[in-house]
Amino acid sequence: MGCRRAGFYGTDTMRPAPLIANYDARRRTRRPARVVTLSRWTVYFLATGLALLGAWSLASAWYFSSRDNVALRLLERQASLKRSYEQKIALLRDEAEQASRTSRAEVERLESEVRSLLARQANLETRHAVIQALIDRAGSTGRGTALSETGTTVPNSASSYAPEQPPVPTDPFRLRLRSTGPNRTSSLPDPASQELTKVLQKTARALDDLGDHQLRVLGELTTALRSQAGLLEMALQRAGMRPTGPAKNSGPVGGPFIPLSDPDFTKLKLDAESAVAKVLRLRRSVASLPFGTPVAAEVDLSSGYGYRVDPFTRLPAVHSGLDFRAESGSPVHATGAGRVVVAEYSGAYGNMVEIEHSQGVSSRYAHLSSIAVTVGQQVRPGTMVGRVGSTGRSTGPHLHYETRIGGDSVDPLRFLTAGEILETAMVKLP
Repeated sequence: MGCRRAGFYGTDTMRPAPLIANYDARRRTRRPARVVTLSRWTVYFLATGLALLGAWSLASAWYFSSRDNVALRLLERQASLKRSYEQKIALLRDEAEQASRTSRAEVERLESEVRSLLARQANLETRHAVIQALIDRAGSTGRGTALSETGTTVPNSASSYAPEQPPVPTDPFRLRLRSTGPNRTSSLPDPASQELTKVLQKTARALDDLGDHQLRVLGELTTALRSQAGLLEMALQRAGMRPTGPAKNSGPVGGPFIPLSDPDFTKLKLDAESAVAKVLRLRRSVASLPFGTPVAAEVDLSSGYGYRVDPFTRLPAVHSGLDFRAESGSPVHATGAGRVVVAEYSGAYGNMVEIEHSQGVSSRYAHLSSIAVTVGQQVRPGTMVGRVGSTGRSTGPHLHYETRIGGDSVDPLRFLTAGEILETAMVKLP
């Protein structure tokens, strides 16, 4: 690019020359075109590369497009599994709660049965105490009535019938979930609960047997006491006596109605108590009357009661007692309980002891060689009052025995016969 330059001392200024004016079209030159030639292998390689690049692009596009679908399906599957597990967990929780409720109900049922059995056992033990007290009051009940003779026994307590307890498991009501299907059996009782139920049922049956046994014992005791009362009454009637005791009250009776909790046992108990009271009253009457034998040896009567030939005058006379033949010095026993009113030498009786019994009855023991009691002494049946002798109006060693009612002599044989009835009945006098 040219320009015109002013002289050093000139006045012209510098300015650019126009471009178009200086362009010379003749000076422009044309470059020749270059031709590139590619070989066949190069083309193959380029085509293969382009094909691989296209396939990679398509694969990448398919991968990125399908990856979201795979992730979505995975998420859906995980959500489905989660819902399934949650349902199973909820089902197991329901089963656990149901099993827990079943176990609690089973425990409450077992506890209720145990409380009931304990109450029954306490009632049976109370029954036992009542029966034992009646037996102790009645004492020996005589022939066919002694419980030891009939094989009837009263257990010490209801615990005698209690079965042996099995070992209690560590967790008898532990939860057992065996299945989650419709045929699940987890609601069935636990084996330990079944075993405890069997034990309680066995105990209940044992308590039932004990209750029935006690009723039988009480019934047998009442029957035995009534039988003994009949024998005692018969003995008293044979002796011409009557039992002592309070008069029967036939006046008005009344009071509030209170139902019985154990009517069968209560009725038998009242009957037994009435029988015991009657037997004890009769036994007191029998014990206070001269029903025993005055000499221990076999009865050998040398002279009876009533009219006889007097051994001294050989004339008919009245004999007011019985003469028992015995060796001199043989012991003489009181024939009933009472108080000694005479213990001295008394004329024709010789050494004599007189005992006052109940209901105006007295007994005399005469011709004794010695006296073993004193006036005012209380004696029991079988107490030795002296020894056989031949003092007073006597022809040889013997015992003259009399029984008197209101001061009048009566035949001692009726008391001795009554005593044989009592002895046959094996009644043990107090």
